[in-house]
Amino acid sequence: MKKFNVYSVLSLLLCILLLCSCSDFDNEQSFTDQGGFEISDFSSAGGEKNPPPMPWDEGIVEFAVNRNDFFYTIAKEHGQELHMKRGKSDEILLAAVQFDAILPSPDGSKVLFSADGEIHIYYYDTQKVWQEEIYGLPDGYSPKTVIWLDDENYIFTAYSENELGGGEIYRAGTGGGRQFADVCISTWSDNLHIEDMISDGEAITVKAFIFNADFTSHEVLYYIMPHNKVRPHGITLTPENAITAESYAKVHTVDCADIIATPEEIRSVSGGREYSYEELIAMTPDEISKKIFEPAIEHYCNFTGLGSIRGSENIIVNLRYKSGEIEKWYFTVCDDERFPTYEAFIAETRKYFAKDLAVKYLYDEEGYPSFARYNGVFVFTDGARGSDLSYISTEYSIESHSEREIVYLATAKYIKDEFYDIVDNDEATDEQCDFKEYRYRFILEDGKWVFENFSLGY
Repeated sequence: MKKFNVYSVLSLLLCILLLCSCSDFDNEQSFTDQGGFEISDFSSAGGEKNPPPMPWDEGIVEFAVNRNDFFYTIAKEHGQELHMKRGKSDEILLAAVQFDAILPSPDGSKVLFSADGEIHIYYYDTQKVWQEEIYGLPDGYSPKTVIWLDDENYIFTAYSENELGGGEIYRAGTGGGRQFADVCISTWSDNLHIEDMISDGEAITVKAFIFNADFTSHEVLYYIMPHNKVRPHGITLTPENAITAESYAKVHTVDCADIIATPEEIRSVSGGREYSYEELIAMTPDEISKKIFEPAIEHYCNFTGLGSIRGSENIIVNLRYKSGEIEKWYFTVCDDERFPTYEAFIAETRKYFAKDLAVKYLYDEEGYPSFARYNGVFVFTDGARGSDLSYISTEYSIESHSEREIVYLATAKYIKDEFYDIVDNDEATDEQCDFKEYRYRFILEDGKWVFENFSLGY
């Protein structure tokens, strides 16, 4: 009797294991049939089944919500990667693509995001991400800018790879076969091109370019329409029902960067370094290099693509130009302790360079600034360039001097091309090198010394 009980228990355990195995198989099969992919599974996303933990930075959070005592976070990092974080761990990389939009629905039940010409929706209740199959678009067209109209409907611009802009905006709905795209906003001619659209929750603003016949010039136009007016086949954009860029700037408030570096403001900042004339003309070449030129070169590099300003996150900032036109620009947020504010950066510029030269570096007449203040934070464009690899060194001397002006002669040394790969730069003879001379005017301005001109030999 006892022996029979042991076999019965073992048989029962074996049956339970078989049932569990079959249940797992059935669940995975039904998952495949549903068409979406589970957040915990990467088979549909082209990744591993259980990927290793990814680094997490709370500073990149784009949208977060707490539902049913379980915390989820969607974030994008440097505009390239979309992450999902559940609770305090279990972070999952959903994709590694360029994202155009990450938008929660008005009721907060789901998140819509567009990436590389595809639209996806993440549902909090089911914890699934669905790729929206959009039907009805012309061949070769793919969705771009996406905006929620309400909890179930969204609109998007659509572009082809070879088209200047979009001539139409489409409307679609989520789930249940409603993915057929209907035209809801169209343009009157091939010369009017939709470039972008934004939403403030109440109205849709469409930005468009109207070109002349040969496409050699254009004007910026804006259209503002309530959400509830955006219906299939409902609106045609014409020049007559548009608002000019200048008028739009007056009636519509957009959070724009506060570009404060006007020429007048830059010139009003106190600048220069305090030296006595006797001290300057008594400096040795090595002292001229270390005291006069090296600090100025370090800051000047920030204007040439060789700078070392430390930045953190990248953000998109609206810029308003003199014409009233508003354009999105990418900036980097400065977290460099040397420049806690935009004003500190301007002051550092004026420390080394004369008023007019500082204006040249900080102010752009066309309205494309490299440095700005946005919501009280110093931001900058993070450009870069290479340096001349044949450059070896520079020697400084005083060519002429008076009590209000000193002319420095800088002789830059470069290794000749024919010796570049066979001679160590430090051991190159004068015969193996070329030399170039630069002259700098160091002038007395408002009682302090500044450079009136500046350049680099590399």
